[in-house]
Amino acid sequence: MSDTSFYDARIFQEQMDTTLELSRPAVIWKVRVFPDENKWCALYGEDIQNGVAGFGDTPDAATRDFDRNWYAQKLKQTIL
Repeated sequence: MSDTSFYDARIFQEQMDTTLELSRPAVIWKVRVFPDENKWCALYGEDIQNGVAGFGDTPDAATRDFDRNWYAQKLKQTIL
């Protein structure tokens, strides 16, 4: 009988990683990602002034910046 605990732990970790990725604000809110001059922009809302945006050298970097800005804006609105 072989020990499968390593594989069980690995599968569990993969499931957790997937769950965390799917719960990111950029994924939940289905932000638009598009090139903006020499950067990528991830935008939720009609425009940058009235929405939440993130920028980066890659689409992934832009969506991660969006996530940081989403939480910062939400915190800012909560404090005010």
